[in-house]
Amino acid sequence: MMKNPKVFICHSSEDKYFAKNLVKKLRFNGIDAWYDEYEIQLGDSIIDKINNGLKNTDNGIIIFSSNLFKSKFALNEMNSIIYNYIYDNKYSIIPIILDENIEIPKLINHISNVKIKDTDNYNRELNEICEMIFGKKELPNLNEPPTHYNLKQIPNCTKQDTEIFKTLGDYCLENGFEEELYPSTILSICDYDEEEIEESLIILEENTYIKNEGGHSGMAFLSKSFTSKGFNHYLINFTENGEQTLKNVVNSIYNEKETEAKMISVKNNIDLNIVKGILEMFKENKYIDCELNQNINFITPQGKIYFYNLLNNR
Repeated sequence: MMKNPKVFICHSSEDKYFAKNLVKKLRFNGIDAWYDEYEIQLGDSIIDKINNGLKNTDNGIIIFSSNLFKSKFALNEMNSIIYNYIYDNKYSIIPIILDENIEIPKLINHISNVKIKDTDNYNRELNEICEMIFGKKELPNLNEPPTHYNLKQIPNCTKQDTEIFKTLGDYCLENGFEEELYPSTILSICDYDEEEIEESLIILEENTYIKNEGGHSGMAFLSKSFTSKGFNHYLINFTENGEQTLKNVVNSIYNEKETEAKMISVKNNIDLNIVKGILEMFKENKYIDCELNQNINFITPQGKIYFYNLLNNR
């Protein structure tokens, strides 16, 4: 069974209403909160009781308000809590701030604090205090890193350029790499503003990953499409098993003498748009003669050398 943690409440008598209410809420949550009104009886030594409370506590809560610095008694309690925290390493401190512009002592101003703006309604803050006391303050959910941090960055390009490049590639993977990427399409699928997109497109074009396809009046940039170099980079770096996919297509063409894009796709379980993109790349590099990225007429001598070397890892 979990032990009830002990907490000492340091406060000014002017903040008695809030402190007493906080004690009730803490005790309701299983926290043994020390409070002078409950602990000090008629005839008791106030000093002895307070010292005993400080000695046996696990946490020191200091309620910071403008009233605290007017009370010598409360300031002495605060100093004792800070001393024990620093020199004896006895317990943790939880500063609760009620008033704005309160200056926390420099010795503890690095400690996380809880700000309470409405002393009549602070359930969220109370939960935060309880989590601190029980040592179970949960971290925010750990999500996947933003996609651009996962990407293999394109040479001579920024992470933003790389993410935009991949976004364009992902769109073409679904719609076909032979499709012209209109400005309106690019703007709708890229999660950047128009100026940022335009800057990245310029960089990608300068590095010959994409190329212009035509003009559109009133638009910040022209329509784009992937170059052979750009498609190859997308295939190898941003598709699953890209290198093996390329080899499987080459094997179908070179060894199995397959000439139809659709059959290459079916036999190798490769997306048809990827196959068409590969055939277009081979065509641009003069490795094959091909009709509309669909039917291969023949392999060129240059293509035979490239295909042989690729399959034999040369």
